Amino acid sequence: MTTLKELRVRKKGLTSIFRMTSAMKMISQVKFNRAKTQLKETAEICNSLKRLVSHLLLYKQHDGHASEDHSIPYLSQNNPGKPWLLVLFSSDSGLCGGFNQHLINEAVRWAQGISGPPPQVVCVGQKAASYLKRHSNLEMIDIFTQLHDDASSVLELILSLFNHGHIEGCSFLFAHYVNVLRQDPCLIPFLPLHIEAYTEGELLGEGLPYFSPSLDQALQEGLHLLLLSEFSRVFKEHRLSEHGARMSAMDAATDSAKTMMESLRLSYNHLRQDMITRELVEIISGSEAMK
Repeated sequence: MTTLKELRVRKKGLTSIFRMTSAMKMISQVKFNRAKTQLKETAEICNSLKRLVSHLLLYKQHDGHASEDHSIPYLSQNNPGKPWLLVLFSSDSGLCGGFNQHLINEAVRWAQGISGPPPQVVCVGQKAASYLKRHSNLEMIDIFTQLHDDASSVLELILSLFNHGHIEGCSFLFAHYVNVLRQDPCLIPFLPLHIEAYTEGELLGEGLPYFSPSLDQALQEGLHLLLLSEFSRVFKEHRLSEHGARMSAMDAATDSAKTMMESLRLSYNHLRQDMITRELVEIISGSEAMK
């Protein structure tokens, strides 16, 4: 039979859990709101850079320069037959429900459907790396953890592998933010870049502008900035999804702890009342026996 002392110990433990999950929920909410603002700003910059690079590509075609994609870096597959690189985003810490497992399952399914050389994986986040080391044969070439808001080192590795001919292309697998309760695994190509071209009527009505030092250098700088902003957009959206998943998981855990505390409080009161009633009966019985 459960004693009052055991119930008090359990109540103390549930109270600690309730306070911890409540605090983590509030922290995740603050980080979520900040990440949402950062993602909106980054997405606007990324869209502006896409338009800029599209303009530069059209100017290049009409300026007498070579218009083939293979003459422009990052726009074509220069290394056919090489492995494809997957950048798998996950989290460094848990307590966010099935957030990481959904991404890992999607990565394993994607790798099974690849024909040709086995793909290579770069893990951004400790959780996916730990799982793949134990349960997968995928080749991991690097792991990045505790990046916070700066992930430029990952982009430098990707561009180095692509420029030196070690990979054919690169894709990102991250958590696409739908709402606080839903974050879907999303697989998108990153390299080579695909940029929608503008029509001539949108740009060339007033003739070609003059570029200094050169159009090629402006295009190269624009492409590098576009890659940086696109990577930053994906990284910030993934962080937004992570904070949303953790906030949702901590909210559910807080509600469960609250429900269990209420049930435990009722059990404690019933047992305490039963013990008081028994003691009163014993006192009354003893008093009656002494008469």
